[in-house]
Amino acid sequence: MREKFLPKVGEKLYLHQKTNNSYVNDVRRPYTVRWVSDNAVGIQEARCIFNGPQYYDSLPDEIVDDYNGRTLTLKWSNAKKWGGAWVHREYPGDEYPLIAEFGRWDYYPYLD
Repeated sequence: MREKFLPKVGEKLYLHQKTNNSYVNDVRRPYTVRWVSDNAVGIQEARCIFNGPQYYDSLPDEIVDDYNGRTLTLKWSNAKKWGGAWVHREYPGDEYPLIAEFGRWDYYPYLD
């Protein structure tokens, strides 16, 4: 189990899920940390740039910070499923929250 840590403002991360579906597990969306408190972390979606046509399986040519991106709030979870992590639950009781992986941006589309 990971020990709770506080990321730094401006740090890159991506969100993904851990479910019973490998196609869903592979999906990744890039975000940036905007604010941090002891109980929560505010993040904002980064923008993917595609040079050329974008298809369902296209990967971005570049990922950049976006101050107009979607914002979410992460809360720490000690759940054994993910070994302790900052997560975003779309609704109360969400069994498969979005899990934050800090240190880099990453994007991968849903391919099923």
